[in-house]
Amino acid sequence: KSLINMLVNSRFIDINYSEITNIDLKNENLLEILAYLFTIKMKKELSRGMYKEYVNQQDNLTMIKGKLKIKEQLKNKSKKTLKAACEFDEFTEDNLLNGLFKSISLRLIKNIRTLKTLDNLNIILANFVDIEGRELNKYNFEKVKFHRNNQRFYESFILMKKLLFGQNSLGEYGKDDGFCLLFEVNDLYEKYVGILCKSIDNSTSIQDKSEKLIIKASNLIPVVQLKPDIFIPEKRIIIDTKWKIPENNIPSDNDLKQMYVYNEYWCGKQAFLVYPHYYYTDEPVFYG
Repeated sequence: KSLINMLVNSRFIDINYSEITNIDLKNENLLEILAYLFTIKMKKELSRGMYKEYVNQQDNLTMIKGKLKIKEQLKNKSKKTLKAACEFDEFTEDNLLNGLFKSISLRLIKNIRTLKTLDNLNIILANFVDIEGRELNKYNFEKVKFHRNNQRFYESFILMKKLLFGQNSLGEYGKDDGFCLLFEVNDLYEKYVGILCKSIDNSTSIQDKSEKLIIKASNLIPVVQLKPDIFIPEKRIIIDTKWKIPENNIPSDNDLKQMYVYNEYWCGKQAFLVYPHYYYTDEPVFYG
């Protein structure tokens, strides 16, 4: 629940908690949760009908449709083929967006173990039985454009991208059969705490770059950037997030020196080190 809360507040995923009430969060991993969300969003939109769009087609037909392809038609004549080489636009369900949805569903069904999600995937695939799957690579994802007619599938599309390309976890082309959801937890924790601080004080700055520490002697140009995690200028407060457990409940010497430098260069009135809340096995709860 804590992880989902951080991901939602940091805008890594966009969900309502009511959407995951049927999932046992304590015993499920993030892949199972995102996959379940993807399937319920897809089922909801598919119940309103399949998405169709005009797709350019080229085919040899018994009757002329669209425009005649002269070069290809001459080849047909040389082969004594009676069909006409035509190029036309067809309003069809067999388009790129639906093809990507079919391919991600086929891949998920091999990797998911939650029965409710598997049932949802089978229902989704039943809708896509006549759709040709598309390769799940970034090139195809970049070609998808959203507009009034397909905007309702946008949330499902974003979840599909998170499953496939979260922090480039599957490489450039996404050809692996499995999934690997990766994100830098230090950055996630920093962003989460920063957003909470900004909700209290809107002047909060994350990764403030207004100061530099070391000046190069030859040209007097500052070369080392100082970037405290969180700076609240109106109150002159410096906050640095640490995704770790301090040894013996005491911040390390390096952490304290870091805060001293931040305090000095930003004229801070107060400096805080913020550690994650955790439980000891046989000691009281510690708040960082």
